[in-house]
Amino acid sequence: MFEWAFLKARVPSLVTQAQRDLAEAVLDTVCLHLDKSFGGNLTEAAKARDKLNQLLKLVVRASEVAEQVAEIPEEGRSPEAQKFVTLPAEASEQDTFVGLMASLAELQTSIALSDWYRGQSFRGIVSQKLRNELYDAIRKKKRELCDEK
Repeated sequence: MFEWAFLKARVPSLVTQAQRDLAEAVLDTVCLHLDKSFGGNLTEAAKARDKLNQLLKLVVRASEVAEQVAEIPEEGRSPEAQKFVTLPAEASEQDTFVGLMASLAELQTSIALSDWYRGQSFRGIVSQKLRNELYDAIRKKKRELCDEK
């Protein structure tokens, strides 16, 4: 699975869950093609390349479908259709993460850190990678503030 930040940095126009799912499928297939090609399995590499070509055609079609779905009232959309117009879950997670990291950096005392920590909800950070980074940063900040005493 490719991280949201990785995908968004390389594909700035990527904005919906359907686009994110499709981008991941394309990248997975590119990796499969490379692996089979480098491994000398040209038959499987050709199959992966064919699948990649099909996925790339779907990329264009997905944009067309997104425009059509946007015209349907929200209450009339199926969960699958909703993916064509909603942000990926990771997008809001990344925004939450950036906000938490920024507010953490501004803290100047261990009391402020304790108050900040008690007042935060970390439920919005669901991916293990971002969770680990956040908790590492909190531990680092705690050490820095304790060393200053």
